[in-house]
Amino acid sequence: MSLNASQRRPTGSAWWHRVWLACALLLWMPWALADNPQPTGAHAPHHVLQVFVRDGCPHCAAAKAFLPQ
Repeated sequence: MSLNASQRRPTGSAWWHRVWLACALLLWMPWALADNPQPTGAHAPHHVLQVFVRDGCPHCAAAKAFLPQ
C-alpha cells in the first residue's frame, strides 16, 4: 500500500521545523501570559448578577439566603 504526500509523516527538516516551532511556542507562553496581568481593585470589571425569585419556592429562598454572603 502506498501513501500519498498528505498521508506521510513529516521527515527531515520539515519535522525539525515543527518540533522547533512547538518548543519555541511552549517557552514563549509563560512570558506572554505574564505580560498581561489581570485588573484588580478599582480597575477590575464590575459584574452584575440578576436573580429572579418566586414567593414560596424553597430553592429561591435558599438562593436568597446564600447570595448576601
